[in-house]
Amino acid sequence: MRRPDDNAVERPDLRSAAVLFRWIAKRQWRLLVYGCTLAVVAMGTRSLIPAGVGRAVDALVAGGTDGVFARWVGAVGAVGVLSTVASVWAHRVSVSIRLAAGFRVQRLTVGHVAGLGDTVRRRLVAGEVVALSGIESANVGFALVAAANLAGAVASVVVIAVLLLAASPALGAVVVLGVPVTLAAVGAFAAPLQRRQRRVGDALAGAASVAADVAAGLRVLRGIGGEQNVLARYHRASQQVRHTAVVTARTQATMYAAQVLLPGLVLVTVTWLGARAAAAGRISAGELAAFYGYAAFLFLPLSAASDAVVALTRGLVSARRVHALLTIGRDRPEPARPLSPPDGDVGLVDHDYGVTVRPGTLTAIVCLDPGDAVAVPARLAGYAAGDVRLGGVPLDRLPLAELRRRVLLVDADAVLFAGTLAETLDPPRAGRGVPPELALATAAADDLLSGDPAGWSRPVTEQGRSLSAGQRQRLALARALVADPDVLLLDEPTSALDAHTEARVAESLPGTRAGRTTVLLTASPLLLARAEHVVLVEGGRAVAEGNHPSLLADDERYREHVGRGAAETAVRP
Repeated sequence: MRRPDDNAVERPDLRSAAVLFRWIAKRQWRLLVYGCTLAVVAMGTRSLIPAGVGRAVDALVAGGTDGVFARWVGAVGAVGVLSTVASVWAHRVSVSIRLAAGFRVQRLTVGHVAGLGDTVRRRLVAGEVVALSGIESANVGFALVAAANLAGAVASVVVIAVLLLAASPALGAVVVLGVPVTLAAVGAFAAPLQRRQRRVGDALAGAASVAADVAAGLRVLRGIGGEQNVLARYHRASQQVRHTAVVTARTQATMYAAQVLLPGLVLVTVTWLGARAAAAGRISAGELAAFYGYAAFLFLPLSAASDAVVALTRGLVSARRVHALLTIGRDRPEPARPLSPPDGDVGLVDHDYGVTVRPGTLTAIVCLDPGDAVAVPARLAGYAAGDVRLGGVPLDRLPLAELRRRVLLVDADAVLFAGTLAETLDPPRAGRGVPPELALATAAADDLLSGDPAGWSRPVTEQGRSLSAGQRQRLALARALVADPDVLLLDEPTSALDAHTEARVAESLPGTRAGRTTVLLTASPLLLARAEHVVLVEGGRAVAEGNHPSLLADDERYREHVGRGAAETAVRP
């Protein structure tokens, strides 16, 4: 069953992925400022600890200054406590930043996919949507966390550079010059890493789509013995993911090696120069201890900065994938100047095909050509272009929400969602509605309620896999009856039912939909016999119309086609 879903999620500027990234950050700027502040406090105060340790060592070496030594030890302890508390809260806030950003991306992607309606089937694959709402959203969140951590890393490096410059210009110069060079060298890997990560994302989406296809059609595959074929398909897709990921991992491993090597060179240089200065008597023992502390501590902010480059690269790649999804528009856009049809029951007319559906009647359409059997319901429901009018108003001039509210198409392969029987039958739809009990009885699906001790709490699994094909079809029909649209289009609503059950549906459907416009696209004689008006379509045109008995008597094409339908009905299980 196809149904609209208005996208009420606030829409970002879609000019570029970078703008989208900034839009997400702007929506949680308070959290980001809080996280950056805590990271600066945590890392900045921690960088002061070596200086305090050096002063304490100098006080101890000087002798007779126990009070000064104790004060410096106390100061180091206080700074350590402050840094620890700030680190704990910085981590808590970073989790909030990551989850908030990921949730915002998920809302954007899922909301946009829901708003695309039928377009999503033709433009996206299931695996891509799953990846975008899961892996890619997490990457964007981690990138924002990395930005906050980068602020703390920069603050601590600045503090250490100032302290080193004050004590030894040569040592300060090593930090001031070495840190930018290190970050620039690591950043040189960003562009190739982005390209490879995009390929990994594409390959992963393809593999997920194959897996989704297998899960959806497992019952059919087992029935025809096709498990090995799809297993081979998934093996090829997964191997493509593995190969692409390995190539990406090589680039990432090289980057990680540079993250260790280059900061290490800076640290070794600082330590070596500090040791030489102490040996020459240019610095005190306490200052030497401080320099060793600086050298050991510098590895932390430099590694954090390098990790931030990786995370930001990955986040930008993910933002581009999200941006690509959000720029997909509906195949049928909202009309520039929308109109509304008259209230109440109105007729539906396809001027191209010459098909007229009279208001308040049960009309059947018989399509002799398979292409027409696909095109006619799509045109009448507004999913395909054509000169089709509802109450005299062209469908392409109707707001999408209004069109979906008033015209509802139930596909032959209607989708059922996981939940309970009550949730499946009672979707959130304003307006009139048929009681669920009556809908189940009309669809000959009341056994779904009475045949299970759980009653309305009976679980319905994803895609209705816990039900038989006939039960799924009857439940989809009952759900459509509960919705009670102005115009209900039923595409082969009894194709999976046995003759006895189909007869029950044919007998009860006219009464439940009395006075409402209902269109049956079928070749079933049982349903055609109950229709008030029957239209025969061939070659994209209505070639005959009347009621079932008159067409049987006067039109050989109709008689032959419906005869085949009767034969198919007779052999259904």
